[in-house]
This record gives sequence, structure tokens and C-alpha cells, in this order.
Amino acid sequence: MGIHFHKFVTLFFIIAGIIIQCSNRDRSNPFDPGVNISPPIDLFIQPTNNSAHLSWQVNDVTGYQGFRLYRAVDNDTFELFKELSPDMKSFIDSTLSYYHWYQYQISIMGFSQETSPSNTVKMLAGPGTVWILSRYGSSIREISYDLQHVNRIIYTNYPPINWDWSSGESEIWMAHAQYRYISRMNLTMGYEDYFFQNDFQRPIDVKWDNNRNLVCVLDPNTQKIYTVNNQSVEDTIALPNDHVFKILLSPQSEVVTIDSHEVRIYTDSGNILTSLAFQTSFTGQDMTIEENSLFILSVDPQQNKSALTIYDIINTTSSRSEIQGIFNIICKPVNKNYLWMAENIDYESSRAVKLSLDGVRLLELSGLSKLINDIKINPYDNSIVLLQRYMNRIVLYDSTGQQLSSNTQLYDPIKVYIQ
Repeated sequence: MGIHFHKFVTLFFIIAGIIIQCSNRDRSNPFDPGVNISPPIDLFIQPTNNSAHLSWQVNDVTGYQGFRLYRAVDNDTFELFKELSPDMKSFIDSTLSYYHWYQYQISIMGFSQETSPSNTVKMLAGPGTVWILSRYGSSIREISYDLQHVNRIIYTNYPPINWDWSSGESEIWMAHAQYRYISRMNLTMGYEDYFFQNDFQRPIDVKWDNNRNLVCVLDPNTQKIYTVNNQSVEDTIALPNDHVFKILLSPQSEVVTIDSHEVRIYTDSGNILTSLAFQTSFTGQDMTIEENSLFILSVDPQQNKSALTIYDIINTTSSRSEIQGIFNIICKPVNKNYLWMAENIDYESSRAVKLSLDGVRLLELSGLSKLINDIKINPYDNSIVLLQRYMNRIVLYDSTGQQLSSNTQLYDPIKVYIQ
């Protein structure tokens, strides 16, 4: 009886081991809908303006028959979108429409079952590509319309403080103030060249002159604007003080400067064409230009007022309007009769405000913590991108002021450009 008992116990453990092994095997079977394992396939997305470039990676699964791609539009209800062959590892969905959110998942098809779905990826389709300049990140990032996806990173040799784009939009000129350099980045090739150090002390702004095929460089420490051509300084414009903080170029290559006291317009040969002094108690804050119209922002913090001056360079006429509040950035959408400006509500909050050309508030976006450091308008649909450097944040709004998306994963962003 003892022998039979031991045989029974041995047989029991053998059967139990087989059951346990089968149970463990079943729990790791990716085609078993009841298993609790990580998705056996990883999905990735790279958006363009109106298409989604999808790719995936299969994790330790063999013997599968293909893939099932699921899509949801503006909701979380996924529907079967495509069945794909087992040799495919990417797919382009070019059936997108602007201003819709698209979500995707993918699964692996077995002989009679499919795996659990992959991770979810999503994108908002829209026109234009956003570029972000990072100072201490020493980089230029190409970002999708919805600000969610970094499509490309190009690193700079030194931290940039400012930039300007060439007319062909394939080259970027940058100022590297603390290193006494300017540089030119070729976006197609992805390399940087044209370094200058001997003449500069603190270059803080650059502007590309398409008419003369040269770059203008502002250096307040030397109190000069340099024109650089073929890797050499061609000419200089002497400045009245070291407080100039921004330059612009008119369509006729006239150089425009702003400091705390006035705006000056110089001919391309360096002669003063016009001087526009700010009214008493107002100091210069920002300026922008469209064709031959110069839009100038000045502020009076004591009276909590800002002033908008519009100057016609050709006809030498101007208009001025005062606005309640302290504004620090001005942005003019192309061929529109309104402006977007950044208003500092207090030391800890700000907001973007849409104003008519005579200073009437048309729309106020919801307040943001911390200051706005840059505003750019998408020329294709007049959506708005706000940049907040000290929050590492960029925010996308549609033309009506509704927030569509945001990103807080960028290190030290300082400038935005929309291509």
C-alpha cells in the first residue's frame, strides 16, 4: 500500500506540474484575449500636415498572419481601418482632414485570434510646420502642427540667443551673444558654418537681407550694426547708444532699430532717415513690420498703459493709440487688420490679446501662469502659437482663441517660427 501511495503522490505532482506549465504558457500567449501581458507590438507616429506616418515593432511574436490597424476620429471609439500583410512594418494614412484628432492602435492577427491592441498614438492634422529655437538646449526643433511630435532635432555648436530665416527658408542665421559668434545653419544638410568672432563683442540680433544677400548683425556692446557678406564685415552703422535691443529690415533694406527712447530708420548706407521718439514716460518695448507699415509698442508702467504707433515708411505718416495694460510683445498676422499682443497681468501671469489696429480689445485668451516670451501666427490658418520660456511650454490656439494643444516637454525654448 505504501508503494502505491508513493506512486499516486508522484503522479499527482507530475499532473499538477503539467497543469501549472500549461497555465503559465497560456498566460503568456499574446493571442489569448484573457492574458495580462504588455502589448506585443509598439506603434509610433510621425505626422505631416495632412498624413500620419505610422510604424510598428513586433515584440517576440512569431507565426502571425498580419496586422489590424484601428483608427478613431475626434473620439475614443476605435474602428477597424486597415488589414495589413505580415511583411509590412509601416503605413501612411493620407486620408486625413485638417482640424481633426486622429488616434491609432494596431494588433497582430494570428490564425484565429488577434492580440490585444498596441499603445495609442494620436495627432491633430493641420497646415504648417512649427520650428522652436532652444537657447541652452543648443538646438532647433521641427515640431508638428499640434506641437506634440518632434520630427527632427538639429543641434547648434553654441547656445543661440536669436535667429532669422532666409527667404528660401532652408537656412537660418543665428546670434550667439555670449560667445561673440554668429552662424548659419543649413537645414537641408544639417550643418552650421560661417562663424565670426573677431569683430563682435555681444551679437544679440540678426536679420537676413534678401535684397543684398547679406546679414545684418546688432551688437549693442560695440554700438554698431554690422553688414556681413561672404564671411567678412562689409560695412557698419554707428548707433547712438548701447540700449538698442532689436532690428528690422524694410522691403527697401532700410534698417530699423528700437531702444528705450526711440525708433530709428536708417538707409542701407547708414544715414538716418527717420527718428521717432516716444512720448514722455513711455519706453520702447517691441516692434514688427509688414510691407512698409511699422508697428511699434511702447509702455508706461506707472500709468499701466501701452501705446501702439503705426508708422507708414513710404508716406512718413503715423497714428498712435493708447491701450490700458502693460504689453510686451506685438505680432501682426499677414494681411489682417488686427494684432496679437502679449499682456503682463502681474508678475506671475499673462495673456494674449487680439486688438484692432486702433487699439480696441477684440479677444482675450485665458490667463497663463508666467510671462509669454514669443507669439507667432500661422500664415495658413491664423492659428496662434504662444511660447513661455520659463515654463518650457508652447500652446496652440485656433483663430477664435480656443486652445487646441500644448507641450511642456521642450527644454528652454526661446523663439518660434512657422513655416
